[in-house]
Amino acid sequence: MAGMGKFVRRAVLGVGALVALSATASAQGAVSVSPASTAVRVSVNSFFLPVKGGSFNDVSGAITVDFARPERSRIAVKVDARTLDAGVPRYNAFLRGASVFDVARYPSMTFTSTRMTRIDDTHARFDGLLTMRGVTRPLSVIATAVRDPANPRGPTRFTARGQLNRLEFGIDRGYPLVTAMVDFVLTTQPSAD
Repeated sequence: MAGMGKFVRRAVLGVGALVALSATASAQGAVSVSPASTAVRVSVNSFFLPVKGGSFNDVSGAITVDFARPERSRIAVKVDARTLDAGVPRYNAFLRGASVFDVARYPSMTFTSTRMTRIDDTHARFDGLLTMRGVTRPLSVIATAVRDPANPRGPTRFTARGQLNRLEFGIDRGYPLVTAMVDFVLTTQPSAD
């Protein structure tokens, strides 16, 4: 069961990474995000264990956010599911195995946005499609973008948060003792265009 929790967290991270890069602010126009500076973390709850989590260590793709012209904003992210790290080699093997991420058959997860909606000067909602374990489902994330007030033209810090239902992707190991909902957080330090 403990392994399932970490697995779910990992899955959420991957999804979070895919979905969560969102734009912050600005009158300055578009901001591009470098996958090399992106971290994706996931976590799940269970009825008998503390919150469990993990991270994916290989994320690639492109993200552009433009609050002034939302139609120009896009996220296209790919997460290598084989790089899931829950901190324990045996648990990593379990999560990467057929009952959870099944990385032998589905080595990657992708998120592609279809729409960005500006909420305010530092928040946006991205709607899109997440594909994991060969299943594609709609997914939305809320992103926060903040620039250092002392360096308003410097890089923007992004945090994107969301939640997905792992059962919709065929990951039911440990349910209901391990919750169906997986939380994910994506953080990145992009470079300004």
